[in-house]
Amino acid sequence: MRKKCSVICCQFFLLVILSLFSYVHANAGNDINLVGIVRSTDGSPLSGVSIKLDGVNVIGASDDEGRFTIRVPNVCTLSFSSIGYKSQSLGVRGQRSMVVLMESDVISLNEVIVTQSVSDKLTVVPTKVESDKKHLIINTRYKVPDKFFNSYTRLIIQPYILKLSDPSVVYMMRPVVCDGSDFAIRQSRMYGDMKIDPLYSYIVPLSAIKGGYISYSDSLEVENMDVDYHTYTKAFIETCCDVVYKDTILVSKGIVNPLKLIQSQFEPIIWNSENAPGREIMLREEKGAIDLSFNIKSAAIDESIGNNKTELAKIQDRLSQIESTAGSVLQIVEMDCSVSPDGFYSSNKRLAKRRVLSSMEFLTSRLKKEIRQGMIMRAEATVVEWTQVAAMLRKDGYTKEAHQIERLCRRYANDKDQLSSAVRYQPFYKFIASEYLPRFRQVQYKLTYSINRELSDKEVSEVFHTNQFSLTQYEYWRYFKILYNKPQSEYNTVELEEQRNYLVNMLRLFPKSVWAANNLAAINLILKKPDSRVLSKLCLNPNSPEDLFINQIFTLLSLSKVKEARTLCESLNSNDKCNYVRSLVAIEDEQYDEALGYLKHQSCFNKVVLLLKIKRNEQAYLESKNLNSGTAKEYYLKAICANRLNKFNEAYYMIELAISLDPTLKDQATKDADLNDLL
Repeated sequence: MRKKCSVICCQFFLLVILSLFSYVHANAGNDINLVGIVRSTDGSPLSGVSIKLDGVNVIGASDDEGRFTIRVPNVCTLSFSSIGYKSQSLGVRGQRSMVVLMESDVISLNEVIVTQSVSDKLTVVPTKVESDKKHLIINTRYKVPDKFFNSYTRLIIQPYILKLSDPSVVYMMRPVVCDGSDFAIRQSRMYGDMKIDPLYSYIVPLSAIKGGYISYSDSLEVENMDVDYHTYTKAFIETCCDVVYKDTILVSKGIVNPLKLIQSQFEPIIWNSENAPGREIMLREEKGAIDLSFNIKSAAIDESIGNNKTELAKIQDRLSQIESTAGSVLQIVEMDCSVSPDGFYSSNKRLAKRRVLSSMEFLTSRLKKEIRQGMIMRAEATVVEWTQVAAMLRKDGYTKEAHQIERLCRRYANDKDQLSSAVRYQPFYKFIASEYLPRFRQVQYKLTYSINRELSDKEVSEVFHTNQFSLTQYEYWRYFKILYNKPQSEYNTVELEEQRNYLVNMLRLFPKSVWAANNLAAINLILKKPDSRVLSKLCLNPNSPEDLFINQIFTLLSLSKVKEARTLCESLNSNDKCNYVRSLVAIEDEQYDEALGYLKHQSCFNKVVLLLKIKRNEQAYLESKNLNSGTAKEYYLKAICANRLNKFNEAYYMIELAISLDPTLKDQATKDADLNDLL
């Protein structure tokens, strides 16, 4: 019978633990917001009371003032339970508020083997739960009154942390179990192998209770350090068949987390004009065609024929513009004259050559002599192939004619003159001679010139939209500054994405652009898209600008690559700025004394934070006196320093100043175990 009762007690305890792990489940249907308060029959508010929906799902818990706000179906049943009190079940029928009264559940010792009743309560030494990056750490001691439990009982201490913003989320910590000597013997006989006991791994010897105290230390990982956490302990004493004592003890409100005040944890360095690309001379090319008409078998240019006058004026105007533009130098003029393939090939070739030379001379004769002497002129003469004529016919839908010409091209592949003669005898020759062959009698040109002057904003924009590949790296940077000329802090996410895309494209065109790489890495950090590949190659060069190393270090920290960041710190100079960065890396690596060493010659906010972290409170207080910028965060930090030294009046004055400057700090202070006692 006793064996069965002991198993029941262990199962009961495990069920209590499991209930604390429960999460809220969404309810379908017509839900309402229900607010209420839980009190004991003597009117005292009860905290940590578990609230279940229809006796199954935990959907909330009461806060320190016994209050709760939950969302439930407008018709349901709620169960309220807490160790030491009788459970209550209340119906909801559309009401929006309720008061819950819970009756104390006192369990008397009814076993003849228990000779000493519970005479006092388990208490906890005043404790502050601390955070370290993603972990909550508790180090405390529990006061175990004399004869609190005897040799026939088991003491169970179960700390847990409650997330106030979502009371259904409970983080369980390691329990501590201490067995009386007779209880331990009974358990050993009952199980045979004590490892079968579900609580075996948590049992500590009676010697762990030293001087009436039992020490406790544990940590757990949580997702978010910015919410309000309260720490509790549930205490039980059980005999072989009954739980004879239950209590819930508040250990700590909030957490101690000075590191959340660290400034400039990830502030990317964005260059404006620093390290911008330098100006450079850029060769530019223009291509075009002019439609010149010539008399049959003549190479002389006659402005009276066709559109010759207009066409010649067009290119001459462009040459004059280049010539007269400040900073522009005409370097190369190239012309290519083509003639149609009808007639003898050698005669056509000579005619094309004479025509292109005639055109070149006519166009450049009006340029200044010094310009012509320093200029390279190239002339090419080509005879169009009949296959090109066939391709144009096919494109226009004259498939039959195109096919016939292609057949003749294959037949007379080695005799161009015979090919032209054969085409001339085709019935469609007159048609192509009048409609198609003139199209191949062209004079094409290409002008190559350099510009030694800086383009105007308008010119840069025009070139970007017409041929951005011809822009120099400096001009590409210039256009970026034209597009984005506000302070960097004023850009929203969409605009930052646009900048990011621009810089990605700039690096494609100019892979060695240090300016583009640095700013791309910085904007990636701002957008929370860190990419260590952007600066990796540049940081292999020890002569790269210091800011590149700093941005790469921030990127590596964002990717949790702390060891790589520490290695890169070796490339930094020895100055206050770089030591500040080194301190941030050491903080991420949880090397707080090392981080403080980098700041020893600086009087700064982070130095005070680190002193608080390693509990050098008096030095932190003295250093805080050097912070005189009058910001809300500084007053907040000074309040912590004063409060830790029990300078309560000063601490209260400082937190009032901080909240008056920044009211949002009040909410932060309520979650901060260093300050919430002042509120």
